[in-house]
Amino acid sequence: MTGTTARTHGDRLFVNKPMPENLPTLAQVFRRERYKTAAFFPPSAFYIDHDRLRAFEQSAYDFEYVKYEFLPAPARTDQVIRFLESERPERAFVWVHYFEPHEPYQLHPRDDA
Repeated sequence: MTGTTARTHGDRLFVNKPMPENLPTLAQVFRRERYKTAAFFPPSAFYIDHDRLRAFEQSAYDFEYVKYEFLPAPARTDQVIRFLESERPERAFVWVHYFEPHEPYQLHPRDDA
């Protein structure tokens, strides 16, 4: 989450190596500008190639406030709303990762009536 391409940060294979210090994450940039940073995401964000993504998982992308758990979309949304209501940040950068748009895809019955 640096907002740069692999060509810029040098890790084209996402091997378990630290990000260059002169390349801050988006969360670090926003914190420096006095934003509250928060991330809400499931462990599945690191499921594929877990070993190669371990450093990202351990750093939680440098967000201040992190909720790292599986939740269905309505519960995740409620979680974000509770965070915003309880923290009341003047400015916030919030990353919310919903699991539902990913495989396995499920058809839902249509409400055609």
